[in-house]
Amino acid sequence: MSEQTSEDPQELPEVFGTELKKTIEFQRSRGFSSSIPLLLLQLINKFHKMEGEKTEGIFRFFGDVNQINIAKKNLKENFWHSAFEAKRNGQKEEDSELDITCSDTHSVAQLIIFWLGELPDRLIPKELAERALNHCQDAEHTLSLLNELDVDNRNVILAIIELAQFICKPENMQLNKMGIHNTAIAFSSFFISVPTELCYMDYNKEISFVKTLILNLPTPHKPEKQEPPLIPSLY
Repeated sequence: MSEQTSEDPQELPEVFGTELKKTIEFQRSRGFSSSIPLLLLQLINKFHKMEGEKTEGIFRFFGDVNQINIAKKNLKENFWHSAFEAKRNGQKEEDSELDITCSDTHSVAQLIIFWLGELPDRLIPKELAERALNHCQDAEHTLSLLNELDVDNRNVILAIIELAQFICKPENMQLNKMGIHNTAIAFSSFFISVPTELCYMDYNKEISFVKTLILNLPTPHKPEKQEPPLIPSLY
């Protein structure tokens, strides 16, 4: 397939708010190999380069609103152009620098949250929501449920949980003071498509579902089962 030198803006998917499958299909059709949306991949990489996992209150404290709005505007207008340019120059997808000027990690973290929050559908579909909630503390069942998901949804969940696990490494929790429970809260509302009106009990189950994944999903960053008791909660 010949290298793309230009793209019709009408054919470019929005980087925020586009159906996950559509984004992945577009990337593959243009020769990108990332198993998750490029924007999410590069936001996570920028987060790590800025050592966001060591920032106190990360994913709980809001970033600079002006910086976030400017960054979102730039990404909406220029992200795909920059991605194609980096590809033509032979840059690895994970090494491409985002064209944003966020100087604080809270703003980068909020861009990740906005990306998740603006997905048209949650990562766990309605037909699996009841099982996810009812077995939210059952590690074996929860991990098994991931295998029933569409591969694109599963890959995004794996990326987000690995990020959460990195935040929850003991040496990072000493600095960010988040803890596993607070980290689970930060991501919980983006996972399960609850088919009925959300009640307090379901909200707690959503948190437990994410916490179960953080504690049990086998990655190099899977934390210890118990949180260090000396870390105080900020919230």
